[in-house]
Amino acid sequence: LLAGALVPLVFFTLASTRVYIKVNWPTMAYPALLILLAGYYREGIWPAHWIRKYYVPAVWTLAVAFFALAHLLLPWKSIPLSSSLDTLTGWPEAAAHVKALQKELSSQGPTFIFAWDHKTAAELQFYLGRNEPVYCRNLIGAHALAYDFWGVPRDLEGKNALFVWTNVDPLTTVGEEKGRKVFSSLRRLDTFDVYRDRQKIRTFFFSHGVNYQPSSLK
Repeated sequence: LLAGALVPLVFFTLASTRVYIKVNWPTMAYPALLILLAGYYREGIWPAHWIRKYYVPAVWTLAVAFFALAHLLLPWKSIPLSSSLDTLTGWPEAAAHVKALQKELSSQGPTFIFAWDHKTAAELQFYLGRNEPVYCRNLIGAHALAYDFWGVPRDLEGKNALFVWTNVDPLTTVGEEKGRKVFSSLRRLDTFDVYRDRQKIRTFFFSHGVNYQPSSLK
């Protein structure tokens, strides 16, 4: 158990000095860590009686209360977070804008939606619903984590696309070059900003791709 908890935690702690590490990456260490903490607590690692009786339960109570309030009352909306930290604001509005933009572009031919990064694709998919699939950058030959395993649907060939990305995960020069290889044309559209009160949280960028040709990936 100790090795199962410490090895991933030490590895990702050291890696965090060089690259950005997300809190869910060392998930495999958490079950072992919780079992160890529970065992140490029962064995009396905190010898002081008042710590065991009052402090530890109080910490757990506050943690559960904060978790519940964060989801029920959403107090984070009053906290001035940057766009990189506030990952929740604006997605319903962005999805509605994407849907309206897709409808407008569909007058020029069937138009599917795909995003540059997997987080944007997942958020848009959640708010657009199952009837409107949102694809990711594996469609233009770039690695897209889990989306790599889903492949490229054949029925997308010849269709147009609404390509979406944000300032948080910006489209790279290489990504744009890949996009131009699989579309007859790729044209930038107007941006869309989302706000929390008066603070701009995120900017969405769009391109209109015409005549998707996945055979160009080979």
